Amino acid sequence: MKIKIAIFVLFIILECAVCLCADNDTTWPEGWQYRLALSVDTAKDTVPIERTAVFAFSGKAKDDGSDIRITDADGSEIPYFLVSAGPGNVYTVCFAAEKDVYYLYYGNPSAPAPAGIFSPRRGLFLETYVRRGDKADTWEDCQKIIKDSVKESLMTGRGFRGRIWDSINPFSAERNIVKVYTGFFYLHSPETINFGTTSTGPSFILVDDKLVAQWPGWHWIEAFIRPEHAGSIDLQAGLHKLVYYQIGQPWWNYAVCAMKRADDKQHAVIPEDFFLPVVTPKLLSCEKRNSHITAMFSWHNINYLYRERWELITMQFTDLSAPSQEITQWEWDFGDGQKSSEKNPAHTYLRNSIYPVTLKVQGKSGYSDTISLKIKAEQDFSNLLLDWY
Repeated sequence: MKIKIAIFVLFIILECAVCLCADNDTTWPEGWQYRLALSVDTAKDTVPIERTAVFAFSGKAKDDGSDIRITDADGSEIPYFLVSAGPGNVYTVCFAAEKDVYYLYYGNPSAPAPAGIFSPRRGLFLETYVRRGDKADTWEDCQKIIKDSVKESLMTGRGFRGRIWDSINPFSAERNIVKVYTGFFYLHSPETINFGTTSTGPSFILVDDKLVAQWPGWHWIEAFIRPEHAGSIDLQAGLHKLVYYQIGQPWWNYAVCAMKRADDKQHAVIPEDFFLPVVTPKLLSCEKRNSHITAMFSWHNINYLYRERWELITMQFTDLSAPSQEITQWEWDFGDGQKSSEKNPAHTYLRNSIYPVTLKVQGKSGYSDTISLKIKAEQDFSNLLLDWY
């Protein structure tokens, strides 16, 4: 009998310890409800530019993402750049990653905006804006279009890309856009590089803020680079910035940036590895403050059909609840009257809209947790196979 009582008391002590672990963790800031542990590959490259980690996640953060905080393992806050927030409860952040482990916190409705902002100097970044203006015969004409269009209120999306080799707006259905690519590359020795462009509509290449190549005016794309649409620039060893502008019209969004080095016979699309790489952290764990288990999920569009004013938008939901070995039951409510008890269900919506999706999970120890996130049911505009245009 004494042994049974001792085991029972030990069980209670252990359960209380688990429940209070968040409160006793001095690195967990007061007021934040969720924490993600991230692992970053610390393999060093030979470029003396701080590594940039890019991480996308879904969670119960504020709509504008202003309650997101990132710290190192010691609790020191790390400045980050909010690449995107929404639509719905999805977010992408990037930050300087020189250590092995970082923590990402969110879920504090009263949190002010973060103090520091990180400016990445790696990767290739694309921003798209609704175009304002039509006169595009010269670089000066197009500078006015760019000035009138590149505004926060006209942005349709932004994110990291692999190459300047696009025919779409990967962020939204808006096709009347201005594209702005910003990429960073590093040379270990001085070099002369010839850059060229081909596009639908005007396009321009600037390297270190110098106009190197241009093709103004409204025109169709060509499958090669003309000499008059290319230019060479002498570059010293070190970090350099390339900016590529493409001004499009509906159905006119082709943008291709090419290069030719000294030993190349002809231009080729700039390869992904020309731009300094970014790293993608690995999610180690997700925790909810004072909860034995944590309900969490992600989603993405896997099929899109448009038929006679109906949109059939199929979303794949993936359970990320933790600890995964503890979860035994899942209850999904898709926000449109439909439900499921599968672990990773797919669901088809009949209308492009934002839906409140709720997941309740239960563990084999009897504990449960529930989370409700806003999801945007829409096609994946970055996937050409799902583009019905």
